[in-house]
Amino acid sequence: MNAPGPNARRRVLIADNSADLAQALVEIIGLDPQLEVVGYVLSGAAALERARQGAADVLVLDLGLPDCSGFEVLEHLQADSPSLKVIIYTGHSSPELAVHARQKGAAACIVKDGTFDALLAAIRSA
Repeated sequence: MNAPGPNARRRVLIADNSADLAQALVEIIGLDPQLEVVGYVLSGAAALERARQGAADVLVLDLGLPDCSGFEVLEHLQADSPSLKVIIYTGHSSPELAVHARQKGAAACIVKDGTFDALLAAIRSA
């Protein structure tokens, strides 16, 4: 997968265990002219499958997926799709978790109770 060109929109895939939140993120991210949401999935297996298809430049990844952890997904993607940028989007706020996410290869770790602007900025800069 190639990085998007200077005028290309970043293609974003969302993986979250909540369909309601995923749909809200589709709407919010879709308002940004620099970003294009290519879909959302509700499980780790689906995230891996879609990511391996190369449809996205950035994956917004929840850690609490029903079939495997976001860290397991991240680990597989580092081996299979190393050019895919992964933003961990989690309800857990701890400095240790953020450090661990970065060590595992995440481009950023954003806490869900923060602002959507922080998530959008992380996606744009990934």
